[in-house]
Amino acid sequence: MNFQSIQFITPSLVDVCLRVAKGSGYPEMEAVPRIMKNEIMTAAQHVISILQPEAVFSVLPVNEITESRIISDAFVVESKRWAALALGCDSPHCLYPFLLSLGRELDISISEMQDRSMTQAFLMDAAGTVLAEEYARQIEWYISDLTLHEGLCCSARFSPGYCDWDTGKGQEQFKKISEASSVDVSVLPSGMMVPQKSISGVLIAAKSLTITTPCKNCRKFECPYRR
Repeated sequence: MNFQSIQFITPSLVDVCLRVAKGSGYPEMEAVPRIMKNEIMTAAQHVISILQPEAVFSVLPVNEITESRIISDAFVVESKRWAALALGCDSPHCLYPFLLSLGRELDISISEMQDRSMTQAFLMDAAGTVLAEEYARQIEWYISDLTLHEGLCCSARFSPGYCDWDTGKGQEQFKKISEASSVDVSVLPSGMMVPQKSISGVLIAAKSLTITTPCKNCRKFECPYRR
């Protein structure tokens, strides 16, 4: 399995603080009390300063699609919903699995902060979540742009646990990537990853797609992953 790496653009401190504030229940920064605003700023600055983001992705030709599996030489997606999406594509071409990590230093720093300030530890964790999601979006945009130049289009990114893709079985596939690539991520038997701010995901590339997620055909309207 061959891997390609990605260079990230770190969002501005103001942007990170705004997203942390919104995630904490504030509609905008102006609504955040001054003391809390300072706490958010301090946490976000610290997290940005210690981040060690790294990611790789691979390009794997699709060999076969069954009713419940999308199969390549080295990677399998076991999901009826995503297999149905792939079967509905015009000429499914490749899978693009990726693995992202923000580095172990963040986990250590949050753990140490818990003994000094639970508020700072909580806000650092929130800032890490914001940045992990931002970098995952950048990976999705990068791969989508890459495939566009090849005359293809991409599904939305999806991860183990989305739809009916079992978390444990899905993470077993990403364990192969973590063991073969340079990204410092460990996949535990439970499916959890270390460092905690790590994201695994995959995109499907095809000549054309009628839908980019199975959500349109799913009746789980309260699903947090619905798009």
